[in-house]
Amino acid sequence: MTNLFIEAFVFSTMITIPFVLAFNYFKHHKHKKHRHTVDHERLKCESDLERDVYDFLKANGYRVKARIPCGQYFIDIALPKKNIAIECHKDPNKNKHEKIIRRQKIAYFKKRGWNIVHIHEQQMNSDYKKAMNQLEQEINGNRD
Repeated sequence: MTNLFIEAFVFSTMITIPFVLAFNYFKHHKHKKHRHTVDHERLKCESDLERDVYDFLKANGYRVKARIPCGQYFIDIALPKKNIAIECHKDPNKNKHEKIIRRQKIAYFKKRGWNIVHIHEQQMNSDYKKAMNQLEQEINGNRD
């Protein structure tokens, strides 16, 4: 009889403990928000250069948008409340056709009221801190 009692006790304990633990977990964690959020705006960045600029601006308190459509073009990084379009240039030695398209794109943005700020990957690679300081100075200069 004692063995039967012990077996019943062990069995009921094995069944009950997981439920008690689960109940306590959900009781104490149901109101906590998950800290793992995805920055969907950052996911729109197409290059490491764009992500670096985006991260710098976000870290310094700017409201940043990536890949904003503007007519048939896209603005790489935008500060919409300030009407600032940041164009990230990877290769300074583009061919003639690409340079013409870039100039048309910039002219199009300007016609629609965007102030253009340029940043080149070569600048970032040679002196990141200086490039970011210069970027911020240009943004502040456009705050008029």
